[in-house]
Amino acid sequence: GRAMDKPKLVGDIVSNWSRICPERQTVVFASSVAHSIHIKEQFEAIGASVAHIDGTTPKDERDDILSDLAKGRIQIVTNCMVLTEGWDSPAVSCAILARPTKSLGLYLQMAGRVLRPAEGKTDTVLIDHSGAVYE
Repeated sequence: GRAMDKPKLVGDIVSNWSRICPERQTVVFASSVAHSIHIKEQFEAIGASVAHIDGTTPKDERDDILSDLAKGRIQIVTNCMVLTEGWDSPAVSCAILARPTKSLGLYLQMAGRVLRPAEGKTDTVLIDHSGAVYE
């Protein structure tokens, strides 16, 4: 978490997303809860509609946030180890890997979250800020 939660790295996440795919529903995988919150705050600073969830987020609040993401009322959700597996939202077409991993399984789980087909969805964007693709 300390290695990834640096102002320049967090700022790069927001500026790259803004340049590459600012219109897409997006999920961000952070390296710690604090990192996820910092990323959320940087997205808020540019006026993006964003929410954060982690393991302490009450289930009903988490469900509301994910429903809002799926319906387009929230554009971005940042998280730490909550949405890596067992979550499905076909409308989401961008994933930001803001956490490193050398685990192929974890990488495939994170990348797979945005590969679900949906009506009108023709592609997906994976923004790797952690070097996971190379690892």
